[in-house]
Amino acid sequence: MNIFDLKDLSEREEIVKILAQNENVKIEKIISTGQTTDWQESGQNEFVILVQGEAEIEYFENTNLEKNENIIRDKKNTNNKKLQLSKGDTVLINKGERHRVSYTSKNPCCIWICIFFD
Repeated sequence: MNIFDLKDLSEREEIVKILAQNENVKIEKIISTGQTTDWQESGQNEFVILVQGEAEIEYFENTNLEKNENIIRDKKNTNNKKLQLSKGDTVLINKGERHRVSYTSKNPCCIWICIFFD
């Protein structure tokens, strides 16, 4: 398997492939071409690697991310914060942290590796 294999690329929907999984860990490869997500809270920690593309992850209020230089404040007068990601960036999304993907680039598409763990 090659991380840059895009034969399943779709402009309509994200492509999600489980690369490995057991009772403690799940590793996914996700290909996004402009798709975004609804608000979500994972039951596990999620370590995210953006292998290719650009994206934004928006956090719902009160998230303590001030130390991250990629944070920008939402322009809608809320306490929400957006983390801008570029090729090679990583982020740890803690269990129960309310977040959503608010932007993914189309060209180049986003290739994500997501590792879910307790």
